[in-house]
Amino acid sequence: MASMGRRSRHNTQPHKGRKPTRKELHDARVEIWTEDRTCPLCGREMVVGASLNEHHLVPRSYGGTERHVMHRSCHQKIHSVFSEAELAYIYNTFEKLREHPEMVKFIKWVSKQPVESISKSRTLKTKH
Repeated sequence: MASMGRRSRHNTQPHKGRKPTRKELHDARVEIWTEDRTCPLCGREMVVGASLNEHHLVPRSYGGTERHVMHRSCHQKIHSVFSEAELAYIYNTFEKLREHPEMVKFIKWVSKQPVESISKSRTLKTKH
């Protein structure tokens, strides 16, 4: 007798309550990539892997639904500079983000970094 509540491990639909697989995350990101596969903030090429993140121009906590794939380092910089309220009401387009003086400096710096680079702001946590 087959159990009605069990899911096949071959089913590709994500299950509520479990983390999505790497393949599911990859497939979801590929669906929303731009045609030219460049980061909407810095304009550099995007390479599939750990160097990518998804960003909501209007934060989800403010009702945003539109997602964009971008470099992890670019995404981290946005959230280190702006509050969610600022992102929702002022800096809710990539054009507005690119005009901010802090972002201008960051884009100038990051444009000289290798595409696959992970943000230098990430630190390793060690157990003491």
